[in-house]
Amino acid sequence: NDKSFMKSFAADYLRQYYPKSRPVTDDEAAVYRFIRNISGSLSGKECCLELGCGPTVHHAIMLSPYIGTLVMADYLEENLHFVREWVDNSSLAWNWGNYTSFCLQEDGSDLDPSQIFAREASTRNKIVELSAVNIISEEPLGQEFRCFDLVASFYCTEEVALTLSSWEKIICNITSLVKPGGHLLLSCLKDTDFYHICDAEGKVTALPCARITAEAMRRTLRQVGFNVEDDSILEVQTSSQKDEGVPGVLLAFAKKNIDATL
Repeated sequence: NDKSFMKSFAADYLRQYYPKSRPVTDDEAAVYRFIRNISGSLSGKECCLELGCGPTVHHAIMLSPYIGTLVMADYLEENLHFVREWVDNSSLAWNWGNYTSFCLQEDGSDLDPSQIFAREASTRNKIVELSAVNIISEEPLGQEFRCFDLVASFYCTEEVALTLSSWEKIICNITSLVKPGGHLLLSCLKDTDFYHICDAEGKVTALPCARITAEAMRRTLRQVGFNVEDDSILEVQTSSQKDEGVPGVLLAFAKKNIDATL
């Protein structure tokens, strides 16, 4: 049964990468520090989209102080189920408190329960829609035309694409959702063709992904109409996660040219 498998996969993914007992990983710490560094450019991004959110909300928690509304989108209803539980503040929802605490600590804020509650409540209020998306389609959100001030995608495009040429097509698809003058915020595993997932019984499976380099990312973003400066792409080594297939990550924040076609 595909649906039960994928729901199980989502649960395995959360158990491995986001248990309450596991500190915030190097790659996710790098994502938040990158977001804080570009926070001035995020100001005024009222209509935002996170593509391929999976069963997670930690990136929404990272973004929420700097943006207006947020649409969270994923291909799998099973993933959106986990997000919906958190947005609805269900007693069954996954606990993201360690990520909220990390963000507050990075911001120099107090870690008392009221601050954690306030950050998460604000994030819930900014999530205005959960949507289905298919990033391999030229119309990722379906036939209704929509575009956004900010499109963000974290560790999704390369894991769906599997090959560099497919990844380039996916980048073309998702950047069609960015308004001219808007921004793309993107993170990818760096220069690897696999990552690990461990199921509830401890079985480790290596899953394929497209091998992305900074050079390929820079070239592709320019081809789809983005202004890519020298500091638009950051390379971060994550040696502590090498055994999980994550030797490093690429983080990009680039502006779509005003004259770029929609």
